[in-house]
Amino acid sequence: MILQLIRRYGSDAAILFAEILLILQALGADLWFVTGEGPRLSKITSQADLDKLELVSDIHETLNPIYQNARNLLVALP
Repeated sequence: MILQLIRRYGSDAAILFAEILLILQALGADLWFVTGEGPRLSKITSQADLDKLELVSDIHETLNPIYQNARNLLVALP
């Protein structure tokens, strides 16, 4: 959608928004939304809880669509 607007109106800048919660979700944290309240995240209270999460080095495949979107914007913008 952003690329369509850039092409149509000739913009030379864009703001790419990616929710910070995507990183937590990619790490494997339990994430859900409560109607009228917003996002909820499971608490990490022990080493066992921490050990259940993915390694930071392993989340790039999950986040690749966000990376690709940023690369597309870089190519499209002057």
